Amino acid sequence: MVDNKSDDGKRTSLGTALRRAVGYEELTDDEKRRERGRTSILMNGSRQNIFQLLCDRPCAHLRLIARTLKISAPTAEWHLRKLVKAGLVGRQMVGKKKVYYPTDFVAQDDIKAFSMFNEELPRKVLQELTSTPGLSQKDLREKLGKGALSRCLCDMRACGILDTITSGRFVHYYIDKGLIARDRDYAGRMRQFRKETLKRFAKDGLSPKIIRARENRIEIEVMSGPKKNLIIVHTRPFSFLLAGL
Repeated sequence: MVDNKSDDGKRTSLGTALRRAVGYEELTDDEKRRERGRTSILMNGSRQNIFQLLCDRPCAHLRLIARTLKISAPTAEWHLRKLVKAGLVGRQMVGKKKVYYPTDFVAQDDIKAFSMFNEELPRKVLQELTSTPGLSQKDLREKLGKGALSRCLCDMRACGILDTITSGRFVHYYIDKGLIARDRDYAGRMRQFRKETLKRFAKDGLSPKIIRARENRIEIEVMSGPKKNLIIVHTRPFSFLLAGL
């Protein structure tokens, strides 16, 4: 095995260096012991937090996941690779960023729209239009600055997030009411997602059980041995994201 020197001059194996690079070395000793003898991918605390975050904010990118959960990007990426390999999480490139979501949770046509809910400028636009519908681009520029606002508004319209009304020389922006209709379309998709997710959880060595199934969310208990945890799935994801702005 090839040896490297660490910053303090001590020799360390290349394997150790690589594991540190992908975040393994940031785990506690107890977490490492559980990793070596683990049968369930999801019952790791960090991976369960990531999976829950992706149910709350589908199509989040790596740095958002790391920042929200207060872990390093290499550690988040290491856990994400395990979730993807287990079939629990999907991923796709949107522009220059790779975004992640629970497998089968998001329709392919909505991936770009969901990813925009996780970007700073689109979220600020939505916040402004939630409190003051009908703002013009000039109004938004005065509130948010120039930046990439024109491109952002164009992309949000293309994704069906924003609608416009033209009055004279001005174009006024509104949150597209079609988002609510798209939410209703997710009802059938969520039934299939629930069915397939329960299968995946069982395959992962868990004993999943639906605790509550409400109109806008499903609560799934996952259990491995004596340990129990709760996963919450929002069945009207666009409405949930808008409410959280």
